[in-house]
Amino acid sequence: MLNLVYVALYFLLDLWILRAYNTNMSVSKFAITIDQPFASLVALGLKKIENRTWKPGDEWIGQRIAIHAGRTYDYMGSFMVKNDHGIICHASQFVRGAIVATATLSAVVCHSDDPWFRGPYGWVFDDVVMVEPVRCRGQRHLWPLSADVQHRVAQAYQAPLQPWRFMAIESESKAIRPNAI
Repeated sequence: MLNLVYVALYFLLDLWILRAYNTNMSVSKFAITIDQPFASLVALGLKKIENRTWKPGDEWIGQRIAIHAGRTYDYMGSFMVKNDHGIICHASQFVRGAIVATATLSAVVCHSDDPWFRGPYGWVFDDVVMVEPVRCRGQRHLWPLSADVQHRVAQAYQAPLQPWRFMAIESESKAIRPNAI
């Protein structure tokens, strides 16, 4: 009976260590700024590829990166999203100047059949976790998060938001109403 208790305690300790390890691994230390509505589309998991004119180094592949919604709203991009993808975006409902998700950069491609791909480089994001917005100032390219912002993102990561809270169907188009994004 005592051996069973030891096995159970060992198992629980092992789970606790694994959870602590995974929590630390999920902390993003760098971010990329994406204009709205595209940052929220990535956060919602609707847009898997972010188009860039530059390719990151191979060391970034597999790394967790914070998705920062820039202060700029891309009205032409919003028009393209509506025409090409049938998604209606309302500019006034998007949070700007905040981290809205974390994601793993799984690949960088030069060609893709994904309808979001425009090139020349497509950053493929997987394992996207939408978080409560964390206000901070963005920068160009990949940029380091301050220790304070890292801490706030890690806290937000522990209680991710559910994307379906922010989606509704309007007529035949998908409408995004991200009150918190």
